[in-house]
Amino acid sequence: MAKKPITGKSKLSNVVVSDKKETNKNEKLGVVSKKRKTFKKTYELGEKDVEKLKNIVKRINDESFNKISETSIIKGLIEIGKKSKTEKIIKAIKDAAF
Repeated sequence: MAKKPITGKSKLSNVVVSDKKETNKNEKLGVVSKKRKTFKKTYELGEKDVEKLKNIVKRINDESFNKISETSIIKGLIEIGKKSKTEKIIKAIKDAAF
């Protein structure tokens, strides 16, 4: 079958292709969420404290469907500390230290 040259005009040949829309570079699109900055901190814990943390992790993982890490437990304890009364936190610190 021989190829015929296309002659005539189509509707598509009349379409004007415009340049990309110019967007303001400072405009926030909200498509990609910003990743939180993380900081590595090191704390020294005694053997008893490590054992207590492991027991908490085990207890939480027994109740939870998903595996929960020690870091997540510590973050949860920080949240509890934010919502607790200062006197209660001081009492817990004294109980843990002595």
